[in-house]
Amino acid sequence: LLEGRPGTGKTEIIRSVIEAARAQATFLLVEGSIEFIELFDFAALFSPVVICLDDLDLIFGNRQDGANREQLGGFLSAMDGLSRSNVFVIATTNDKRWVDLAAARPGRFDLILDVDVVDPAYYLRLVEERCAQREIVALFTDDVIESLEKQKVSGAFIINLLKHLEITQDIQPEKLNRQFVLDAVR
Repeated sequence: LLEGRPGTGKTEIIRSVIEAARAQATFLLVEGSIEFIELFDFAALFSPVVICLDDLDLIFGNRQDGANREQLGGFLSAMDGLSRSNVFVIATTNDKRWVDLAAARPGRFDLILDVDVVDPAYYLRLVEERCAQREIVALFTDDVIESLEKQKVSGAFIINLLKHLEITQDIQPEKLNRQFVLDAVR
């Protein structure tokens, strides 16, 4: 179970797992309401298979907060039968407190990983990996990186900023300079 505030890269981690295990497993991506018993029965036809549940808390929530009890019950039953199959589950939530305690307990999820914002030491590396335009990468000077660090930005913020800068480069390249980037960060 991957837990962390929005924009910290939980879904990106799932994408990376899928890419790393390409041709080694079948991946079923699930969003929204679903019949879990049927899903897990279907998944058992593949071996190995990874069920990816994005925003688990939105699927059934927490019983103290009026969880969708039918969805929750199906999920708990399906997860209890996993030890007999080659089915694995990876899920995300913005806050594990929003997921029912029984659903998030050890044995159902072997590991709960807290995903935090990108360490500022990796900001420039992220920019270099995600942006092919050297003119834009060059704008990420020490003071821009410091400004990003002061704002405690997420990886999603940096990716979005890069998209904004690339569009500006295409439409109004004369506006693109270090100060423009600093203004966008603030």
